[in-house]
Amino acid sequence: MTTKKEVELIVTKLLVWGEDNYREFSWRHDKTGFKVLVSEILLQQTNAERVEPVFEELISQYSGFE
Repeated sequence: MTTKKEVELIVTKLLVWGEDNYREFSWRHDKTGFKVLVSEILLQQTNAERVEPVFEELISQYSGFE
């Protein structure tokens, strides 16, 4: 069984790793359902750098579920 201290250590290490390896993408700033759905679908089998321009194009053409 994992102790509370071990969990805290793992969480701390993950947060430090995240700060060092964070990449900036536009879909991380706006958490509307439509944008989350579009980014998740595009990211399923495509690398994030290739998704970004396609994501921006789709969002500029389609603003939501309307």
